[in-house]
Amino acid sequence: MKEGSEKTRSKTPYVITKAEFLEIFGLDSKCEVDKKTLTTFTKQIRGAYLLYKEILGVKNKRFKNIDGTQIRGYFEPYEHGFQKFVYTLGSKSKFRVDYIDQHNRSTPFWTYTKYHDTDVNTRMKNSAYRIFEVEFLNKIGYKYSKYGFKILYRDYATTSDG
Repeated sequence: MKEGSEKTRSKTPYVITKAEFLEIFGLDSKCEVDKKTLTTFTKQIRGAYLLYKEILGVKNKRFKNIDGTQIRGYFEPYEHGFQKFVYTLGSKSKFRVDYIDQHNRSTPFWTYTKYHDTDVNTRMKNSAYRIFEVEFLNKIGYKYSKYGFKILYRDYATTSDG
């Protein structure tokens, strides 16, 4: 059996040590940190990493709009130093939803649409974002709630907020 396979790994997940926690937060060695805090912190770090990977992988997921048109989501990070993902609340990171054309290229709704009627285009765009919300955002919100996260976002695409 290969090293690192499921059979050779410990059944107990890694939990950060008190010394590591104190070092990360620059705390004095006399500080007391209970096991629950160490377990919660470890769980949140693990969850943040898995959530990050899933969000970056959104471009691999395909959806269909109400008219059957293929669409795909994209994550555009704020890209300001470490804030590329960390502390994105209010940092202008965003998702967008694009059409997928016959050549597997993505075309954002705001640059081109197969609908020339503005009202129809708006309805198609709004439905695409609602489908993306149901098929992706709500699901990851539920999935990562077990790590203590609450996924918050503002829908500027289908509202007049922005």
